Amino acid sequence: MVSHSHISIYSFVMLYYYSTTTGTVKMVRQAQSREKLLQKKLEAGLTQKPESDPLWDWTFPDAGQLPVPVLSIEYVSFAYPGGNDLYTNVDFGVDLQTRVALVGPNGAVRDFVSLVFCAFV
Repeated sequence: MVSHSHISIYSFVMLYYYSTTTGTVKMVRQAQSREKLLQKKLEAGLTQKPESDPLWDWTFPDAGQLPVPVLSIEYVSFAYPGGNDLYTNVDFGVDLQTRVALVGPNGAVRDFVSLVFCAFV
C-alpha cells in the first residue's frame, strides 16, 4: 500500500527531476535514492511508517467588545543593577488592532519588555 505522503514526495521529486540544472539533478537523484531506501526498509519491516502531522485548529473565539486599551502598561522603569535607567516611566497601550514590534540593539531589554507583556496577559 502506498501512502499519500509517498505519492506527493515522489511526484515532487519527479516534477523537479526533469526541470532542474545539473547540480540540482544530483540532489534529486539522492532524494530518489533515499525514497527507494525508505520504501525497502518499510517493506522489510526495518522501520516504522512515518506518521502524518496532526492538524491544528488555529481559530479563536470572537473576543467581542473589549474596552480600549486591551492592555495598558503604565509607569514601567528598568535599570540593570548599579546602572543608569534604561527606561523611565514608560506608558503605552495595546488595542485589538495594534501590532507591536520590539527592536533594538543587544542589551536594550527587549526580553524584559516581553516578560512585562506576558505578565499581564
